[in-house]
Amino acid sequence: MKTSVIFRRAIYFLLLNIFSLQSALASVNIFAQEDDWQTIETEHFNVHFPPELKTWAVSAAHQAEIVREVLKKQQNRVLTEKVDTFVVDPYNLPNGMAMGLSHKPIMILFATPVQSNILPNFSSWQQTLILHEYVHLLHLAQKPRHKWRNRAAQWFDLYDALKLDSERWVAEGYATLLESKLTGRGRLYDESAESFLLQIAKQGALPSYEELNRTKGSFSAGAMAYLVGARYLKWLEDKYSVEDLDSVWTRWFAVEKRDFNQAFVGVFQQSPKRLYQAFVAEYTEKAMRHFRQFESSKATLWMDFKGWVVSPKVSPNGQKIAFLSKNKKQKSTRLNVHSTAENTKALEKFKQKNAKILKRDPVDILDKMPKVFERKHQASLSLLSYPGINNLVWSDDETILFTALTYSEQHKSFRNLHSWNIKTNQVRRLTDEINIRRFDLARFSNQTGHFIIAEKSELGQSQLIKLDLSSDKLVNLTEASLEHIYDFPKISPNKQKLAYLRTGLNQKWRLAVRDLENKTDFWLPLPKDYQYVSFPLWHPSNGNLLFVASQDNAFRLYQYDFATKTLSALTSGEQSVYWPEFLTENKLVYLTANADGMDLYQIKLDELTPNNLTLNYLAQDDLDGTVSKPEKRYLNQTSKWMLPPAEVKTSQDIGQLKPYGRGKQFGTLVFGLHQNTASTELLELGFRSSDWLQKFSWQVNYSQDTQAEVLAGVNAKASYTALPVDFMAELYQYEMRPDRQSSQAQLSQAFDLPPQQSLSAEIKQTGAMFKASLPYQQAWLKFDTYAQYQWIDYQSELMAVNKQQNLILGFEQSWRYLMPNYYLYQSSSADFIRGNTDSLNWQGNNLALGLGVQFEKYAIELETKRVNRASQSGNILSLGGFESNLVSSQQNINQIFSPELAFYSQFGNDYSKHQAKLKYHGFNFFMRQQQLDDNEKIKSVGVDASLYIPMGFTGVSQLNAKIGYAKVKSELRKDDNQFWLSIFHKW
Repeated sequence: MKTSVIFRRAIYFLLLNIFSLQSALASVNIFAQEDDWQTIETEHFNVHFPPELKTWAVSAAHQAEIVREVLKKQQNRVLTEKVDTFVVDPYNLPNGMAMGLSHKPIMILFATPVQSNILPNFSSWQQTLILHEYVHLLHLAQKPRHKWRNRAAQWFDLYDALKLDSERWVAEGYATLLESKLTGRGRLYDESAESFLLQIAKQGALPSYEELNRTKGSFSAGAMAYLVGARYLKWLEDKYSVEDLDSVWTRWFAVEKRDFNQAFVGVFQQSPKRLYQAFVAEYTEKAMRHFRQFESSKATLWMDFKGWVVSPKVSPNGQKIAFLSKNKKQKSTRLNVHSTAENTKALEKFKQKNAKILKRDPVDILDKMPKVFERKHQASLSLLSYPGINNLVWSDDETILFTALTYSEQHKSFRNLHSWNIKTNQVRRLTDEINIRRFDLARFSNQTGHFIIAEKSELGQSQLIKLDLSSDKLVNLTEASLEHIYDFPKISPNKQKLAYLRTGLNQKWRLAVRDLENKTDFWLPLPKDYQYVSFPLWHPSNGNLLFVASQDNAFRLYQYDFATKTLSALTSGEQSVYWPEFLTENKLVYLTANADGMDLYQIKLDELTPNNLTLNYLAQDDLDGTVSKPEKRYLNQTSKWMLPPAEVKTSQDIGQLKPYGRGKQFGTLVFGLHQNTASTELLELGFRSSDWLQKFSWQVNYSQDTQAEVLAGVNAKASYTALPVDFMAELYQYEMRPDRQSSQAQLSQAFDLPPQQSLSAEIKQTGAMFKASLPYQQAWLKFDTYAQYQWIDYQSELMAVNKQQNLILGFEQSWRYLMPNYYLYQSSSADFIRGNTDSLNWQGNNLALGLGVQFEKYAIELETKRVNRASQSGNILSLGGFESNLVSSQQNINQIFSPELAFYSQFGNDYSKHQAKLKYHGFNFFMRQQQLDDNEKIKSVGVDASLYIPMGFTGVSQLNAKIGYAKVKSELRKDDNQFWLSIFHKW
């Protein structure tokens, strides 16, 4: 096979995998802004954390060692490498991730705890999170038993990351399976998950085998790998044996190379797809049995959605309903406001359409009338400008309060309170650096004295607070705690009581009512053997409290009557109930889920027959730690090996506490690939080393053209970012034959040489660069000032210059201005240069300005750039070529790169560029015009795309991929079609 064919196949394969890695590592730069990191080193873990998360991190170190010991016994396999574990709290959201490198395993733990309706059945957030992520490592980061594949994984990170042809459902399903088996809780035994899966199974809509791996496309697609994957694997264990399933993992890492399917078929004698079909059949039959026990619901469809919907909230006057939603057509979540009135115009339009059809064809059979028409849309607010919008509450009939992420001067994110007036479309931030999640508002008719009661979640701790919106006075209603999580504070209509949810270590969620005057708590009786409780809601007039709870995978709406002290079930359980909300005193709507998305249903309370329950009272001392009637330690015990009850341990004797410093270095082989039809193909081979936080990084490379010997050389780079000032240095040497480029016909004219001389031209360049920069960021303003020195030695018949030195002072700046459904952005840069060329001093400058507007699906951007050098510098600017590790603007500020042009397409001292871009779904459609001095104007029209992974394990950090096509038009030459593709570590 020809070298060029191998080269192209390699670059296409790598590009596809980089896109998948970028998706997985999209949030890895969450710790890039932290400076004073610390480490606690235990026997098997290095736990890294910023100082403010020390308590959570020390407890995590204890828990990680416990998890490892139990899994060692249960799995009979261990990781021989220490696991580097990072504790972060970047977005006030619960999450975690694991990177299954066999020689450099990594876990990232988000400290923010889960809420009652997200993961309701767990022993503790910290224990569940660490168990789930460590199972990923134990499952997928085993060292290959094949000698050479193991060595390749040891020295080449990218191979190690891609060595397993892993299916997403296998990884997430198995971690979810063990998360549940080893705690007796978790998502395998979670009734909220089971209820949803039973519902879609009844519809015949369980995902196909191929759909298990998807994260987009259908409603809740991303959750199926966890929920269905775990149940399928548990079904395999029950049908066959635990040992059979475990042997698949052993076969996967064998000396004999096998992918997952081969490892699976060798044990089960059937494909995983075929057995999955059998599982679906059995689970569907189970769902049909489950729903036969319920009476038909009396609820009627009120609003039909196609997608994800949460937090419906009715305005005080009952005329509007707001909710958060996202469907297939929307790129991000939106806050939508609709009328609660029936859409008579839509009904009339439907009738008119049918009348026209019958007029043309009297015997036609018309569409049946929809059960409900979409209610009139009134306003929308996009998450584009306000990321993380959540937790809606109406302030008045025209204003909605919500929480969203904002950024501090140190660019740390906080979940603050905002208000949105739907009439004026104005958004105001009401709090500053307070991490508020769910909250409720006490309204007063005189428009003064409004206060909120909210759950504040910060640094992994949870507490209830009261905040006066007039005076900004904040009062703690409970202490901040790692042991307890609070949720859904709901203020009674008379503002005298507060309902809220609380859970503790190894406990279920429970519902309490606090008297706000005397500060006493009453713990509501809950259905016997309930698992899930959430969504408390006060009746608008009679003082009763409604809430949702589960029993035996059935979700019902309950009501507690304080006057009679009775608990009643209001719904049968046929439909799962989420987010109930009153339309009137008698009418209530709630969300329910199906295979297509969420729908709003309506019930009338006076048409229901409440089912009064025998109560299971939970005594006060059950909630304070002195257990008189303890819950079962393990709600579902199906494994011999179980984790002990969760604890928060803060003793530092678990390991050695020390500063992170520069961090431990991890090295890997790296390579870069470039294919460019205007110039050449280039292969880069190198070695890169860095610590996890990239405090100190270095890389050496050898680069070689793959065919025409256009370009070859070596370079070495290093950077240090552990101080307020960042430093970078580089040494390089390369040889170039511009005349051998693919677009060599352009070059004779560019150099103004006869073709014969151009063909023998060669450029040898040796140089060094040193740069110091001071980055600054405040909210959406970024400003980077720098000083740079470049030394260059040329050897060429084509270049009049032999030696060059450049001293550069410059800055780069960017800024955003947020609007409700779009944002404006601006960028600028300037370089002021003092140069010396063969003992001649000269000056120059680079100036650039960009302006743009970003909408939800697309952006429009304009850019202009001017580059000028004094005449005594001697046509020092060159235009054309692509950037790589070997040749870049960091080395020589007088090289202007443009990938659709060959290297050295033009020379001069005065350069201009004007560019317009339309950005859509990651693609940039551009038009640009470039010119150097009085050379011909070069116009390019095309499309390009790029992705960048700022941080991750060493083999992918700073990995940059670019692809593009352009039609190049010039005044003197024939139009060219040019294509480029590059993958390399960009510094």
